[in-house]
Amino acid sequence: MNQTTLKAVFKKVSGKPIASYMKDYRMKKAAEILKESDMLLLTLQARSDTPAKASSGV
Repeated sequence: MNQTTLKAVFKKVSGKPIASYMKDYRMKKAAEILKESDMLLLTLQARSDTPAKASSGV
C-alpha cells in the first residue's frame, strides 16, 4: 500500500487525518498521565519529540 492510499484509508476509517489522530492520541495520553501521577508538565514535554508542539495543543 502506498502512502497516499494509506492516508486515504486511515482518514476514511478514523474520520481524521493521521497527524490529527496522533495529536489527539498524544494529548489524551498526556492527560491520563497527569491525572494518574504527580508528574510535572515539563517532564511530559521532555518526553515529547518537540516540546513546543506538546504545549501548543493545550
